[in-house]
Amino acid sequence: MPFKLAQGDTGSKLRATCKNDNDGTVIDLTGATVHLLWRDAAAALVTKQMTIVGAPAAGVAEYQFAAAELFPPRMAFRVRITDAGGKILHNLEHLVEDVIKAP
Repeated sequence: MPFKLAQGDTGSKLRATCKNDNDGTVIDLTGATVHLLWRDAAAALVTKQMTIVGAPAAGVAEYQFAAAELFPPRMAFRVRITDAGGKILHNLEHLVEDVIKAP
């Protein structure tokens, strides 16, 4: 059974390995800031800083959701990387996650 996010959870995390779409190589996040972007239930843009996990050269970032940030049935996310030189990269396709309704 695939993992699903749940409405109201505060322990749910979204983890992404940032890779170059052209050749699949990992993007080195040294000196970078990484943000997770999505639209909330009212369609307002939400931008939250992600945490770089482990060695920045491994390209892994994650975000832990707050209680009111997840809503069913499905959410789409983008990752934005701003490198040390100020260049900005976005993922080309949304990361789509199912969100189950709180009991």
